[in-house]
Amino acid sequence: MDTLPDALSRTLLFAVVLVLAGSVAWRAFLCPRLKVGGQAEISGDTWARMERRSGLVALLAAVLLLPALLLRLWTQVREFRDPFVPFSEDLAFILRDTFWGTAWTGQLALALLLPPLFLLVVRGAGSSPPGSGRRPADLAEGESPLAEWPGPWLATGAGVALLALGLSLQSHAMSMSPAARPLGLTLDWAHQMAAGAWVGTIVMVLAASPAPTDPGGPPRSRLLALQFQAFRPLAMVAVALMVFAGTILASGHMAGPADLWTTEWGRTLSAKVAVALAAVGVGAWNAQRGVPGLVRTGRSAPLSRAVALELGLALLVLVLTALQVTPPQPPRGH
Repeated sequence: MDTLPDALSRTLLFAVVLVLAGSVAWRAFLCPRLKVGGQAEISGDTWARMERRSGLVALLAAVLLLPALLLRLWTQVREFRDPFVPFSEDLAFILRDTFWGTAWTGQLALALLLPPLFLLVVRGAGSSPPGSGRRPADLAEGESPLAEWPGPWLATGAGVALLALGLSLQSHAMSMSPAARPLGLTLDWAHQMAAGAWVGTIVMVLAASPAPTDPGGPPRSRLLALQFQAFRPLAMVAVALMVFAGTILASGHMAGPADLWTTEWGRTLSAKVAVALAAVGVGAWNAQRGVPGLVRTGRSAPLSRAVALELGLALLVLVLTALQVTPPQPPRGH
């Protein structure tokens, strides 16, 4: 199997899923912390533009999901290609007679369903401001910000969760023992969603902030500050969950710590962890220094550069993740 096409297909698919998961996390957990309407800094019109921009980016990712899945299928068939039978026979075998193909078919159905749902999100942008000018602390007892989600957002959230589950069903978690497999699948799914809640939400924050030349509403620097301040608790939980799930998953595929430097799989994992830690470090700087500096000076350039570095490192993690799937796994400990 050629490593490059396989790695590219996985990287594209992982990136799409992270952006989609980030769009859901942005609307579910970040937006309810924003104060919209009334005397708030974010007017209803500004909120509508923010939601429309984020919806358009998510829509683009949803549209890219189909070619990403087709490319992934092509590389999978090439990996198991039998030169003595027609290509169509290999394709039919992968899709009909393997669990991988069953999971892929489910992902294909979601790839056809999600773009229309995100189109509804874009068309209905601004119709349901999060919190209606209230912060979570102002909600009545038992009242949830999630109850204010428009229907399309609820549907896209469910679809993205199922999409991540489909990837988990094709992951290394399936190689675990039957007793450990449910836990492995749960952790793999949580790892994906947490990564999306971290990296994908940053993409949504940038997408939702209007260009500096947009008329009306607060300046872009203020919108960035408000969103990144609201993002901090979500980022902390997402990174903690990602580290927790990733550590347990990795330990289940290693015979011992020496595998981290004696096997190709382990060396790739070590490189991925190092880059991920660098990205987390940049994110911590953004939270501790970048965002307060933006609030204090109103200058978004320093924070924008740091965020670009954080996203660049996250992209490198995706590439290493795609490469890590390719080498044989080290033997699992007993």
